[in-house]
Amino acid sequence: MREMGKRPLRYTASLRSFLLSGALGPLNLGLTMLEVSALLGPPDWWVTDTHDQPVPLYWGYSHHLEIGFAPAPPYRLQCLKLRNLPPREKKSFEVCRSLRVAGDGLCEGMTPAQVLRQRIWNCDEVTVGVSHSWNPVIDICTPLVRLVWSMDHEDEQSFEMFSGLSNAQKIAVRERLSTGFWGVYSLARPEEDRAPPEAWEDFSPAGFLALIDEGSGDPGLAATID
Repeated sequence: MREMGKRPLRYTASLRSFLLSGALGPLNLGLTMLEVSALLGPPDWWVTDTHDQPVPLYWGYSHHLEIGFAPAPPYRLQCLKLRNLPPREKKSFEVCRSLRVAGDGLCEGMTPAQVLRQRIWNCDEVTVGVSHSWNPVIDICTPLVRLVWSMDHEDEQSFEMFSGLSNAQKIAVRERLSTGFWGVYSLARPEEDRAPPEAWEDFSPAGFLALIDEGSGDPGLAATID
């Protein structure tokens, strides 16, 4: 551990490596709060749910990185959330003064299908989920991370206007309208982070992409969405 008062080292984390390993550069689940502080410095903001906690358990760095700690000493890191993908025009972006993230070909605005087509993971370990509940999101779950996209209220209303669609067309329209990126979550059990836990339809990456290709084949439908 670095001596108190020393300026943290600077790191560049690979986004692809994060998606594969769940570790964002030097940050990985299980580090203590003191170790995280030594790596990144003090947080820019924090949240505490109860007044009887001696330390805040949810830290934030700028508007890019959020970190959750276990409620008991030594307050181990139990959740990492990278809120954004890198801007399209940049190869990397700064999360805090000591940490940058390199996009490795991934950037903001990518849809779930576009991320899957990057062939980052062994597809046998990946599930693509479509929520049919009050929380209309699409996610990609691996054993180590979860990526989440959502529709905003206006897009939800647009989706409800479509009728007479095949299942493939419904999936393709939802995927195209899910433009809100909620972030990449590193957790011990990513699928258990789904809320609500029921009303999910799961696909393999190949199955999901096949539905996207089939459902996007109608030029009139594609023009309507765009």
